[in-house]
Amino acid sequence: MIKGIIFAHKEFSVHDGPGIRETVFLKGCPLRCFWCHNPEGQSFEKEILFKKNLCLDCGKCKNACESRNCCVCGKCVTLCIHGAREICGEELTAGEFAGRILKHGDFLRQNKGGVTISGGEPLAQPDFLIELLNALKEFHIALDTSGYGESKIFKEAIRKVKLVLFDIKLTDPELHIKHTGKDNRFILENLSFLVSSSIPFYVRMPVIPGLNDNEEHFRKTAELVKNAPGLLGIDILPYQHTAGAKYSQLGRIYNPSFDQTGKITIPDYIFTQYFIRSRIL
Repeated sequence: MIKGIIFAHKEFSVHDGPGIRETVFLKGCPLRCFWCHNPEGQSFEKEILFKKNLCLDCGKCKNACESRNCCVCGKCVTLCIHGAREICGEELTAGEFAGRILKHGDFLRQNKGGVTISGGEPLAQPDFLIELLNALKEFHIALDTSGYGESKIFKEAIRKVKLVLFDIKLTDPELHIKHTGKDNRFILENLSFLVSSSIPFYVRMPVIPGLNDNEEHFRKTAELVKNAPGLLGIDILPYQHTAGAKYSQLGRIYNPSFDQTGKITIPDYIFTQYFIRSRIL
């Protein structure tokens, strides 16, 4: 069986679909959104997270590995008794993960919940994603995606789920490239297919100060999804000022392309004009 790599498994999730759910985060994403608050989900490889606030500078980790460059062997993690280091990324098969979910299966069903597959970007591990969807088919499955992936994979995946959570970050192609590193052609094509289907979905809109918190973006988003038979509503996700907290753990500097201190404007009244339900999460 194909092995995939995940970077987190969250139990008792209540914001990623109906009921009480479990959310699995697949590692790896082709986008590089400047506001990403899960940078450990961008790389497809295992990484070492270093929590400086827990480090007592005892020096044990410095000589743990013989490799000149970090090979993520985990020796430094084992030697750190203070928990300042941890491996981010776990390889497993779809069947192995499904086995974990089955332990809580009755609880999830009793609470009208299920499993949400998020990331990173789930479409970026296509073979593992499809196997995972098949392994979990007895549950209510939600797919949380940016829509960036091959059309064939996207269509196959959403036909296997009960709910899609579709992120719309920027509608303008040039701005999308500038602030995420990728063109949004795939995203808009996949969104168009979703809109034309009857598959239930929510649009998720991260709102970034001075970037997409304007009437033009909100109206363009409404135009893209209006009259979609499966549209349940739009979830508005205001920018969180703690977004950059994890970057230092990866040895990276959080340097957003926007003024993160700016005040956010949310012109959600536009959705009312299109008879679209919206809510701020």
